[in-house]
Amino acid sequence: MFLEETADRLEYPKLFPGYGPGLIGSMLVWGPPLTPDEKALWEPWHG
Repeated sequence: MFLEETADRLEYPKLFPGYGPGLIGSMLVWGPPLTPDEKALWEPWHG
């Protein structure tokens, strides 16, 4: 169930309000993150 929900969030991020997927370096994260160091590196992921 977790993997299916994650796949849905990646395919249809507009259906899930709040934080969306993003990248810090090459790592996929849900964000934007809260720490200033990670905020500086975070980029939204648009698929």
